Amino acid sequence: MANHGDSVLKWHLDFAPDNALYLSPDIQNELILLLGNAVRDEIIKRVQNAQMFVVMMDETQDFANVDQIIIMIRFVSFDGRAPVIEERMIALEVAESKTGEALEDLLLKKLEALGLNLLCVIGQCYDGGANQAGAFQGVQARIFERNNLAIFVHCFAHSLNRALVNSVNGKIIAEARNFFGILEHLVVFIGRSAHRQAFFLKVQGQEGSTQHKKDHRGEEKQKDEQQLPVSASFPKPKRPGRSMSDTRWGSRSSSMNRYSDPNVFEAAVTTLKHVKEKVSDAEARSTAMGLLTNITAPKFIILLAVFNDVLLAVNKVSFYLKNEQIDISEAMQMINSLKSELETIRNDPDYWARCVDKATTLAIRAKVNLNDALDQAEEITRNRKLPKRIDERPDTAVSLSRMDTVRTKHFYPAIDRTSTEVNDRFPCDLGDMAYLQPSHFRDAEAEDAIRRLCKKYEKFVDNNAITEWRLFRNTPYLQGKSMLKVCSVIPDH
Repeated sequence: MANHGDSVLKWHLDFAPDNALYLSPDIQNELILLLGNAVRDEIIKRVQNAQMFVVMMDETQDFANVDQIIIMIRFVSFDGRAPVIEERMIALEVAESKTGEALEDLLLKKLEALGLNLLCVIGQCYDGGANQAGAFQGVQARIFERNNLAIFVHCFAHSLNRALVNSVNGKIIAEARNFFGILEHLVVFIGRSAHRQAFFLKVQGQEGSTQHKKDHRGEEKQKDEQQLPVSASFPKPKRPGRSMSDTRWGSRSSSMNRYSDPNVFEAAVTTLKHVKEKVSDAEARSTAMGLLTNITAPKFIILLAVFNDVLLAVNKVSFYLKNEQIDISEAMQMINSLKSELETIRNDPDYWARCVDKATTLAIRAKVNLNDALDQAEEITRNRKLPKRIDERPDTAVSLSRMDTVRTKHFYPAIDRTSTEVNDRFPCDLGDMAYLQPSHFRDAEAEDAIRRLCKKYEKFVDNNAITEWRLFRNTPYLQGKSMLKVCSVIPDH
């Protein structure tokens, strides 16, 4: 600092006595501590002026693999100027234990040491781990027992991702879990080899051209097909995709959308056959053989057709939830729309019929007879005693088709589990908060929502809050402004 413009410090270092330079390690550490204390005291002062705040906590490992816990506070700071949302770190501690009880104890001790009242906590933000987000033993549940205003809020996009992960990783629907595992192995196997990837792209071009010519002959037999430009003959070949991630389900949606394309799926099958028959590497041949068996299995083909639209819908909602300008009301509307879409997909017979048609097309391109393959599937074809009606007559016994069996055993459970996870992870505790936004002031249910909020947070607001809100509701210059803009215009309220 002395070499970069601090003239006072430079004079001190040049002319002060050797025993008063303050450059020893002990003195430097003391200076750092004093500076840290000054920053911390300023943060606590701002938090106390704000009255209410949110606690945030996360865990990580340092370079020496030591578990560390970071605690942060989020609050609105006024301090005689325009309001600012601040997030400040107040602690970085070594984690001796990461159980919900230990993390709760750490958080409470730190708040007490800083003179912050737990009853002023109105929100909690943690990750989705059971030790923090668990409904019974997690930190959020333990803090909520002490203060029922401390609502737990998890990133909506991340919550949606976790809902999908839990939906397909359960033991109840092993077929869905196996399906995504096979799809990931297929993406990695084709993509990690330059030779396999080049063959995969080449086959797509050839198949696309051939398919277009077949369709073209059926429509106009007399026209010379060679006159068509290459760009009009078939779409650009698609690459095999990237390895899928548990924390980024957009990659799964992208891969599924790619391989549900009949041209791409046929290219994948052809590539695996080529590796199995032509490549000298024994490990690659055996892997290709196993993948070929799995992706041409009837259940895989059907689930590929079925899950594509489901993941596309979820991925679009997840992408929208990451928008920085989204408010709570819009987020909840998107989640409710997703719930309705999942219900429609489950109960719409036309959707299932379209999926069966698409699966049949994929099977034909892979040279697989879907019905024959279902007949040969061991778990579907083994003889079972058919359930009968009350009259015990064999001719009235219930019998499901093979497609319906796949539908009831694999499709329904996966959709139901996804719907349950979404419902559990997106409660409506935050819905009333949306009506604090000027854009929702005039909604029909706005006043009732504000009354509920005033009752819930009565220790932070006075009896005039409803009257003030009704007054500012009809103020034209507030329309279209954000919450922070409103606070800038009328900070005392």
